[in-house]
Amino acid sequence: MLTAQALAPLSWPADALAALEHDDLCILERTAPAVDLRDVPVADYRAQVRERDALGHAQLAVTRLQLPSQLVDDIAELIRSFLRQFGIERANLRVEVVNKTSCPKFHCDTLHVRLITTYSGPTTQYVRRDDPEQIHHAPLGALVFLKGHLHPHFGDRVHHRSPHVPEGSKRLCVVVDY
Repeated sequence: MLTAQALAPLSWPADALAALEHDDLCILERTAPAVDLRDVPVADYRAQVRERDALGHAQLAVTRLQLPSQLVDDIAELIRSFLRQFGIERANLRVEVVNKTSCPKFHCDTLHVRLITTYSGPTTQYVRRDDPEQIHHAPLGALVFLKGHLHPHFGDRVHHRSPHVPEGSKRLCVVVDY
């Protein structure tokens, strides 16, 4: 039986990810909630999530990481929309506050698709294989979708990395993937 929650629209238009048909990257710009990380400790929250428990995991992540409660609904909707967009029952969630570069080398992940959004601090960097010297920075708050090696149409056209986090700074990002 379908519930109202199951029928709720995606956070982004259903056809917004059409770029992933021909590219390994799709960026959807948006205005995300602003977050002040001054008093937030460095920590992360990881879980395997389903649509029915998206809100619960978003609440747990925000509570455990001492983040502003305004993020709960946004994170929960990202999870639900990601699952609906790709027609999957489960995905991996990572919410992290970091104060150092976690993955400094350009790479592609061994997965189908990854969604990354940065709420505060430096954003995800990427290069295109045909112009590896030109480093691009995702816009703050944008939804960055990256194909991985397991995607059936992966073309090895885009590599990404975590940005450098300057001394005394922090970065808050949310990652959903499968």
